[in-house]
Amino acid sequence: MDSLSTSLANASMRTSLNDLPEDLILDIITHLPHASHIANLSQTSRYAHSIVERAGWKKFSRQSFPSLALDGTSAFPGRVLADRLTYLDMCWEKRAFVFHSYKELAPPRSGRRWKGKQTVGFYPVIGGGLVGQGDELVAWGAGEDLVTRYTPCGLSSPHQWSRLEGKSIGQSAGFGDITALSVLDRGSGPEALVGRANGQMRLITVAGEDFGQLGQQLLPHEQTVESHHEEISRMKIGSPAQVAISATQWHPKNNLIASCQGSSLTLYDLSDHDSEYIQSVAHYDMATGGPDDELSLLKSAKFLGKNSIACALGNTRKPLRFGTITPSGLVFPTTSETPDTRPWDIFGSLDAEGKTAVRAIETVGNGTSESLLLSAWDDGTFRLTDRRTPSSYVMMYRDRCWQTYDSASSLLVYGTQRFVAGGKSAANVRIYDFRNPKPYHYADALPCIDKCPPPIPPYDHSPGYTARARCSGSHKCTYHFQSRRDVYRSDVTLYMGDSSVGNVYALAKTSDIASSFFVGTQGAVTEVGLRLAEDVTAKDLMSKNAPDGWRVGKPSGTIAMSEDGMGACVRSEWRMETQGFLGLKKQNRRARKRDYTRRLDSAYYD
Repeated sequence: MDSLSTSLANASMRTSLNDLPEDLILDIITHLPHASHIANLSQTSRYAHSIVERAGWKKFSRQSFPSLALDGTSAFPGRVLADRLTYLDMCWEKRAFVFHSYKELAPPRSGRRWKGKQTVGFYPVIGGGLVGQGDELVAWGAGEDLVTRYTPCGLSSPHQWSRLEGKSIGQSAGFGDITALSVLDRGSGPEALVGRANGQMRLITVAGEDFGQLGQQLLPHEQTVESHHEEISRMKIGSPAQVAISATQWHPKNNLIASCQGSSLTLYDLSDHDSEYIQSVAHYDMATGGPDDELSLLKSAKFLGKNSIACALGNTRKPLRFGTITPSGLVFPTTSETPDTRPWDIFGSLDAEGKTAVRAIETVGNGTSESLLLSAWDDGTFRLTDRRTPSSYVMMYRDRCWQTYDSASSLLVYGTQRFVAGGKSAANVRIYDFRNPKPYHYADALPCIDKCPPPIPPYDHSPGYTARARCSGSHKCTYHFQSRRDVYRSDVTLYMGDSSVGNVYALAKTSDIASSFFVGTQGAVTEVGLRLAEDVTAKDLMSKNAPDGWRVGKPSGTIAMSEDGMGACVRSEWRMETQGFLGLKKQNRRARKRDYTRRLDSAYYD
């Protein structure tokens, strides 16, 4: 392919390229696997340059990263988008991350605790998304307060922080804590749907001069505006797990909101922008028809297209359920129609009474999948379900080496390439590869080498490979051949450094092409940025700003990473494995020489 790039630069080709129609030029681009080849094509003539800049780069991006959701990227120039996607892919593959931890400033020492303040750190709830023309918005709940970061579209745009104190809108610590959060844009500006421990749900404006303005309130099922006013001064009594809003999900295509409260799933139509109160349009109690010994608490709900919804439940024999949205309401199969849970009991995940929990679920694909769903189970497995098949799962993933039975509290999915799981029992983040074919490999654009990418995994027991110094036809050089193999692309666990913060409570990202994701632990929110160690300067580490009343800095403790082998497996092949790991690798952020040949970020090397 390098010879093709060279030939395109010849003067004899310029005239012929100028005579080709645009569609044919774009078809040529589909056969160029590397960005460098497209750049060479762009330099052959003004005609080719205009086509590449106008449509070629975005065609390359869609072809190389087909499973990522690229909606909201229209404001990015094609070259910038391609550069960002290829750089982020390199960071993911090399496990190149930089960490910034946001924490509230300690109150002044006065000898007594602030009235109304909690004695333990908050448990953050985080939401994120693209709003407007591709602007990034991330929001989190810190107790009863709401914190937002708005970043206008552009690689160098400054962050705009805002904070809404809960007490300023009548919310108290504890009972008024934020327990669910969704970012949405209905066309009138960015909003956050905030669910609280007291069962309240309200839309709040979260950008611009109207930040903090209280919008429409979503009423509980069967509650009218009149009954709401009658009960507004009374505190709702009940178990906190039954009263609190545990999760919310917005579907932009049909403008529906799904809310989870106890065992109840409720849908709201947000098409009406003018009404002060919004009443529910559908409701279903997951405890309906179930055994008396089940609580069936809803952990999460995700839309699967316009007409289907998936629900994750705890303390039940049916922890993963799929429903249909009909004009008359929500329809779920009865207990007798639901497949038996025993096939799900792969490694003893069910208790003595056959009950278990699914802690988190996420759709898989480019944001429009109606059949693929990833679920995190209590036995430490992550199961990929395809509703088009009769099987309860089509692929399974787990840590097969270190914390085999440690379940996850939250999930993030990036197309069909990888997913991130937040640890339920410790402050760690696991990164798994779905092990699907990759259209783009960053290493393919690097020079040929007759050596394997260092460090060489000690658990590589594959048949011998004839060393080659250069790629020739269908035969790749040693470096490019080995770089594509799964054994050189191990799943990893990131240890967040501070063991005192407990487990991970939330994960969030603004988009599939965001340069960072967010991890919520007790009393802190950590931004995990994708950045090569060679590109991180002292200014990058110190120049982050924080919202009022907060500070930002390095996480306390040592950031480290372990390689965990390949977590993808099917039931028949699962086993505990000791794969000869390279050990725990501590991250060291000091200036170092750039070396693209290493398969891991240079921050993990001495």
